Amino acid sequence: MYDISNSNTLKHVPEWIQIIRENAGDIPILLIGNKLDLGQLREVSFEEGLKFKDKYDLSAFFEISSKTGENIENTFEGLIEIIMNYCLSQKNE
Repeated sequence: MYDISNSNTLKHVPEWIQIIRENAGDIPILLIGNKLDLGQLREVSFEEGLKFKDKYDLSAFFEISSKTGENIENTFEGLIEIIMNYCLSQKNE
């Protein structure tokens, strides 16, 4: 998760991804841009988030506002779908 109104927060994500992959293997990872309610202060565009998701081969990308609840439900629905697909793929191996 990073703050869309602070581009410095996105700079730490590659390190976190590496730590997760080193310790948990090839599990699904979501990228979430938070503080969507601060769109007028945006420093990281939606397109940059999508490029980041693709560059690091992440499972999904969402932007949310934990303050207003915007896109929270869609994010959880996406997370559930990703987890179910991952579990099914593990079961079939």
